[in-house]
Amino acid sequence: MLTFLGYTLVFLALLVSVFLVFRPEASSNPLVRNMSMAIQSAPFLLLAACFLIEANSLDLVSRYVGEGLPLSYRISAVWGSRSGPLLMWASMMSVITWVMSRDQLIDGMTIRVMHSWTSSLLLVSAGLRPFAPAAPGSSGEISPLLQTDLMVIHPPVVFVYYSLCMATASIAMSGLIRSRPSKETHDSMIRWARYSFLAGTVGIGLGGLWA
Repeated sequence: MLTFLGYTLVFLALLVSVFLVFRPEASSNPLVRNMSMAIQSAPFLLLAACFLIEANSLDLVSRYVGEGLPLSYRISAVWGSRSGPLLMWASMMSVITWVMSRDQLIDGMTIRVMHSWTSSLLLVSAGLRPFAPAAPGSSGEISPLLQTDLMVIHPPVVFVYYSLCMATASIAMSGLIRSRPSKETHDSMIRWARYSFLAGTVGIGLGGLWA
């Protein structure tokens, strides 16, 4: 059941993302904007919920969540694999795209580029089979080296940094594609570049503390 539901949500998220690549102006509608963010975030939220409730019928959960693993480490186990972080990244990109689509300085081409990134992340994560059913007798646990409190905080902050960098780059790409004046492009992207710098500073600082 979880496998079917998970892949259905991934398919819907990918379908919505591709639709908004070709129809970015639809994001101006508040209902479409809110629904697209919810649908694009749904696969990651479902996967995170499966880790929290220890749904061992899924392969990822059975391999990364051992018996008696504390709640905080079950949370960090969500991004302990390869597909988990990609779904998290796609979810973050959807939230940032939602915010950008409300900004009058951001044009439709930028929104189109952002949804293109999200589509790519969802497509790659789907290929890694995040909701594959567990094989009989398979079990494991996230590496003891990753069972730290900073594992709960550091990766999400770093992926926020990645997402904000891609938002800044998307504005620059949009300006290049549309041949906008460089000052206009700069004014549109400087705020997002500052957000990126702040998130990167925090993320690298946490990584240094962890190391």
